Amino acid sequence: MYKNFLFFALGALFLGHACKSDLIDDAEEALNLLRKATIDNLNGGFLEHTKLSIEVDTAAIETKAAAQKQIEEIGKLFERVGSTKCRTASKLIETVTSDAVDTCVDNQADETITFIYTKSSGLTDSCLKTIFDQEKEIVICGQADEDCLNGVIATIQEKADAVPGLINDEIETDRAAVEEQIGLITACADAAVGKAKELASTYKACIV
Repeated sequence: MYKNFLFFALGALFLGHACKSDLIDDAEEALNLLRKATIDNLNGGFLEHTKLSIEVDTAAIETKAAAQKQIEEIGKLFERVGSTKCRTASKLIETVTSDAVDTCVDNQADETITFIYTKSSGLTDSCLKTIFDQEKEIVICGQADEDCLNGVIATIQEKADAVPGLINDEIETDRAAVEEQIGLITACADAAVGKAKELASTYKACIV
């Protein structure tokens, strides 16, 4: 009778270890799904952040070109006046305004690109930390009970399902912020051109 009880106890112990081993395998499988979902969606997020950076560069180039054209038009108002004073004033206004536009637009664009890089890096770090935290939970639960492992598996599956929406929401938030920054790029160029018009108006005798 004692021998039968011993066999039963050993069998139950083996079965318990086997069940926990199966759960650990399930946890690892869930973790692999989380890894794949994270990598796939982070790649998509990186692509979207890259597109935003290109949009900023394009906006900066187009804004500077448009501002320069307006500055040149202001300079043409002085062209028919032959006085040295007027020619000097014209060149001064063009140079100062062009420099102001370049400095303003470049600085604003650089800040925006840095913002995009920071947000992209932060998103990656946050997602990878989530994976690392779940890996730790599996290790801890591997020494505990089955309920712990079941809980971790459920949590990992929830996080894997949430990854696409989480990253998409972050991209949309960043896109809105970048659109505001592009508006600031345009605004600073417009302000510089407005200053050029203001300066030109002080040389009424030079304007034809």
